[in-house]
Amino acid sequence: MDLADLVAIALLPQGLITFDSNHTTRIKSDATLASPVSLNDGVKVMPSHARAVLGVGVLYHNDMVPEFFTWSSGNTVIFWSGAGRYKRALDIPLAQPLCGDGGVNEVKVVTATQDGQFFFSGDRSGTLRLLKGLEWEDSVPVNAHDGEINDITLASHEENRLVATCGRDRTVQVFRMLSFRLDLLQTIDQHSSAVNAILFLPGGVSLLSSSSDRTIIIHSLAAAADSLAYIPMRVITLKSSPISMSLAPDSPRTLRVSALDRQIHQYDIASGRHIHSMKMIDDDNNESVLLNNLLSLDVEGPRGLARLMIGVSSDKSIRVYDRDTGSLIAKEYGHSEGISGIEIVQHITKEDCPEYRVVTTGMDGTVALWDLTLESNEPSSGANLHEAQRHDQPLRRILSRVALSDLQRSHISKAKLVLPTTPIGGQSPSCSIRKKPSRYDIANSVSKTLDPAPVPMADASISRQGRSERSATPPTHRRLSLGERQRNKNLGDLMDSCLVAENVSKILRAYRKKLSASRETLKREKALELERELNLTLRAINNQIIGRDLVSSDSTVGDLLDQYSDKLASLVEEKINDGMATKVQARMLSTRHATGEKLAREPEDEGKQGDGRQGKRRSVSDGSNHNK
Repeated sequence: MDLADLVAIALLPQGLITFDSNHTTRIKSDATLASPVSLNDGVKVMPSHARAVLGVGVLYHNDMVPEFFTWSSGNTVIFWSGAGRYKRALDIPLAQPLCGDGGVNEVKVVTATQDGQFFFSGDRSGTLRLLKGLEWEDSVPVNAHDGEINDITLASHEENRLVATCGRDRTVQVFRMLSFRLDLLQTIDQHSSAVNAILFLPGGVSLLSSSSDRTIIIHSLAAAADSLAYIPMRVITLKSSPISMSLAPDSPRTLRVSALDRQIHQYDIASGRHIHSMKMIDDDNNESVLLNNLLSLDVEGPRGLARLMIGVSSDKSIRVYDRDTGSLIAKEYGHSEGISGIEIVQHITKEDCPEYRVVTTGMDGTVALWDLTLESNEPSSGANLHEAQRHDQPLRRILSRVALSDLQRSHISKAKLVLPTTPIGGQSPSCSIRKKPSRYDIANSVSKTLDPAPVPMADASISRQGRSERSATPPTHRRLSLGERQRNKNLGDLMDSCLVAENVSKILRAYRKKLSASRETLKREKALELERELNLTLRAINNQIIGRDLVSSDSTVGDLLDQYSDKLASLVEEKINDGMATKVQARMLSTRHATGEKLAREPEDEGKQGDGRQGKRRSVSDGSNHNK
């Protein structure tokens, strides 16, 4: 017996109770305390595990009296009655005290047949051990894996007892038990990472294995003569690694898987088809929780059959959910450290009514028993009514996109008014601030007195009227340009057109995707009508774009003319004056040049005329002499 330190001691009215470091409770009566014999005589001892408890299993003997057992990292297995009373304790022998990595070898998983005649244990070194009888007189070790054994499951197929194990060496080993011997039937190495859990379907017709490589492989049993083998049929791929698997009692062909993504996935085993996924939500903080060690149970309650799913969470709580809706039914805390195992113990009472208890084991070295009862949740008071309403689904009203577009369109149509230049808010009627006119305002007022009074828009007149009522400052009328008048006129229509265009674009995009994915043929009349409407719409859009360009160009020219009218007039006048002066100067110069050339040609003409007269005179004189 290991020596233990005394942790706590208390006095009872008729005795003494102690609690030591091995979690053992001893109760001593007054007669025992007064006796001169050893203190261990007449002492009621209630032992427990001295180390962390790693798991729990359930046994049903021939008389259907439930019994469960728990095992710890210290290789000790303790048997308890269905009510939680200590019965006996046994130690599992370990052939290898040390593992290959230098660590201490210890038992990791223990399972047994329902009648309790055979036990199977798997340790950290990979050794599978067969134990026989209630006192484990004989044991058969088998070197099954190269590393730690993670899970052991049993099944019966006709006259064959099948044992399957999985480990961190990425393999699944299938054995057949003959008499008191284990024969290896098959080694399955389909996974690329450690295999965490395995599960037999009823009758051993299929074997399911889940691995850290985010896959679940479904193997189907093939029997020929004296040989048995499991053939991989389907592979289920998940988005995250599975941590627990469970079969529902009412539908053994439906698999529920808890994964690291905090969801419970449901699959059809026959086809491998994913049925649906749901998150287990905590009502306190509205966050999803991670469930391990899933168990499915059907219990008759006040409102009929209740389909439950029980699991343990990473926050050290035990949770009970509705298997169909995923709603939380109950949540309890009882362990100071993580929960390592959970099982359901069923007991039949004298009235033939089944009673259920939940047994949990924790890393804190404790074993807890919980009574599982269903109560009517009908509210009987105001507080209960408020609590029941709090767990109901919240009210929701989601507006469609069409309704939101109509609301947005009406809001924009009401907000078409031009925003006033003065801040909105109440002002004191006795205090009014006059705006000091600037040089720009004076120049504009002087230059625009010659222009006819413009006709203001309705929105602008309303804005100026409200401003004149609030202040005594006379309003200064500014002539609106052509671009401003056009923009104010088409502002509302443009916004409505943009919303309609956006909605039509979304509808056409969705219709195009539906046409590309659908195999149905469209009728010719409908196709021609749709083509005609699309062509007319495209033509109207082109006309609107061309008209908008013309309006924008006219508005731009009008703004430029209004802004630079005076400057443009002065520039034109200067250009005209410069052109007239240039033309006058050019004419004067041309006149001067023409006059000078004429004066210069007159002496030459006179000389030419004198020479002609002298020639004529000579010719006349020569003729006269010749006559003579």
